[in-house]
Amino acid sequence: MASPIEFQESGVTFRLDPETACRLDELPKQRLAGLMTCEFVMLHTMNNRPALVFVEAKSSLPHQQRSPEQHRVWIDDIATKFTQSIALWLGVAAGRHDPRIADFLPSRLKDPATVGLPIHLLLIIPTAPDDKLPDISASFNAPLHRIRTAIGRVETLRAVNYRLATRLRVAAEA
Repeated sequence: MASPIEFQESGVTFRLDPETACRLDELPKQRLAGLMTCEFVMLHTMNNRPALVFVEAKSSLPHQQRSPEQHRVWIDDIATKFTQSIALWLGVAAGRHDPRIADFLPSRLKDPATVGLPIHLLLIIPTAPDDKLPDISASFNAPLHRIRTAIGRVETLRAVNYRLATRLRVAAEA
């Protein structure tokens, strides 16, 4: 087995299996100019079923009441990252991308059979209080509807903190 991909982003430590995960934020930028991507995509088990999980990490979030415009832009940027990441992955899985891009994804993520797997979107905000997570997740209802309209079936867009991310086995223990 290959060595795990280890990195830190926005105060979260990740340890990924290179056979089932890919750091989208490390794809060749010159080939993907203008594309916004989340941190990574991984094959994972969610709700006791195989799934694709797209992960974005943010160290903090803008205060919705004090800065509604900044909060809206923050939400829209994250939604754009998720949408463009899914579209990029779908293009690779369908064999429509330049091999220099496709070669960055492990073969298990490029398998056309993965196209039918459920998709989950996770936003990790490491220090977010447990009681605020439902409200943060709910603030993505309208963008999630747009993502579902563009992409099709997306199971969830969920905000989690570090504790929940480690429980879901998406982030490594600190």
